[in-house]
Amino acid sequence: MKKVAVVQSNYIPWKGYFDLIAAVDEFVLYDEAQFTKNDWRNRNKIKTPKGLEWLSIPVGQDIRRRIRDVELPDRRWQEKHWKTLEANYGRAAHFDEVARVFEPLYLQRSHSHLSALNREFIEAICRYLGIATKISNCWDYDLVEGKTDRLVSLAEQAGASEYVSGPSAKSYIDEQAFASHGIELTWFDYAGYPAYPQLWGDFSHQVTILDLLFNCGRDAPRYMRFVSRERATMANRTAMSDPTPSQHLYNMSTRGYSVVPAMLEPSDCDRLKAALSRALAEYRPGPTEQSRNDRYLMHDLLCRDPIFGHLLEDPRLQELVAPLLGPSWIMYAFTSSSLPPHGTNYGNRIHVDSPRWVQGYAFNVGVMWALDEFTDDNGATQVLPGSHHSAATPSPEFFDRHFVRLACAAGSMILFDGRVFHRAGDNRTDAWRHALTLNACRSFMKQRFDWVRFVPTPIADALNPQARRIIGFDTRLPTSLEEFFLPEEHRLYKPGQG
Repeated sequence: MKKVAVVQSNYIPWKGYFDLIAAVDEFVLYDEAQFTKNDWRNRNKIKTPKGLEWLSIPVGQDIRRRIRDVELPDRRWQEKHWKTLEANYGRAAHFDEVARVFEPLYLQRSHSHLSALNREFIEAICRYLGIATKISNCWDYDLVEGKTDRLVSLAEQAGASEYVSGPSAKSYIDEQAFASHGIELTWFDYAGYPAYPQLWGDFSHQVTILDLLFNCGRDAPRYMRFVSRERATMANRTAMSDPTPSQHLYNMSTRGYSVVPAMLEPSDCDRLKAALSRALAEYRPGPTEQSRNDRYLMHDLLCRDPIFGHLLEDPRLQELVAPLLGPSWIMYAFTSSSLPPHGTNYGNRIHVDSPRWVQGYAFNVGVMWALDEFTDDNGATQVLPGSHHSAATPSPEFFDRHFVRLACAAGSMILFDGRVFHRAGDNRTDAWRHALTLNACRSFMKQRFDWVRFVPTPIADALNPQARRIIGFDTRLPTSLEEFFLPEEHRLYKPGQG
């Protein structure tokens, strides 16, 4: 089942626009439509002490052009808009945090066309809210004539089984046209939004979503309908009960691995696989052999989409890893582990994830989220039980005689000691097998990347304190005496991280 919506781009749209994005699997920006004057394409409302006011981009009076053809003037309007937002929302509870995302878009970026600008703002807001829906342009597809026929064709080309439309389109959409192509037509309902803390007088829903973000910050999804579900807030997952962490820790100390069931919901797996599949499709290997070897091991997922970073917010992750590596453990690496149909990946070699071995002391712990069911046929990970107890490297023959396949349901988590010898299997099926892997390490160890600088600020700012600590925000090294002599509460390297 795939849900698709086709909507014109708007300038910093209201919250309902983003609920529609979050409610579908693909959101097609329909900027082939004619530009309409005094509409939402180039303007939106904000709250001020004087009431609601328009924030409008000056684009001229010509309506005989498509939205995609609307050109923008010089950047002076951008500085004016930001100063207006700063003046009217500077007192908002979360202004400083949200400003880190949007001030650079206003003051450091420029676009020649309205469509490109609207899309950049829409995507930035989606990242902040944790929306992983694919966003595409209508011209990515073949466009046929006829208002309804074009929508049906776009939905069909996008692989939709369901087309979700705003209620205003009831006046012109031919419902039978969708039914004749086997596509269900449903109408989106914008009713029932709760009020939220808002500045300046009586409450109003008819404002840009920036009003909600400035006033509520990361709590914004609480006042929306579909975004709160889409975000799948790992931070709100409850503590583990059965099996308890102690049972998994016993498995880790004896066998060197443990399988934790039902760590992800089916909807979590679907969203993560959709985002991962997009990243794999966009990957282009570089000239080096390693970049070709790692074509199915994506190293920059945390930089691409906040949905991956939200996995680090799960309190159960801390319950499982902290007893093994200490409460201040951090992330060494975060990658995918995808096996293509009738293939494998570079993890297929017999290897360990930690070069250091000290009896009874773990330097690294592997965490793998199975996004698909792991089976014998699709390349379930193979481990050599107890191999973390010895510094010796097993022969391939010994490994082949004694390995265990970690078959498990989709949504399971596999924990393993970094010194356990393991390898990916061979996928003998016609479908991909997807997983995500985290290599956790002690807080005093160097990471594979300088994650604090590598992960884009808008994505890092959308994460909770646990996820930011795991990325490395509490173990940064000062680069000057000014940074070294900061007050303790502002230190880059927080106390107690050793």
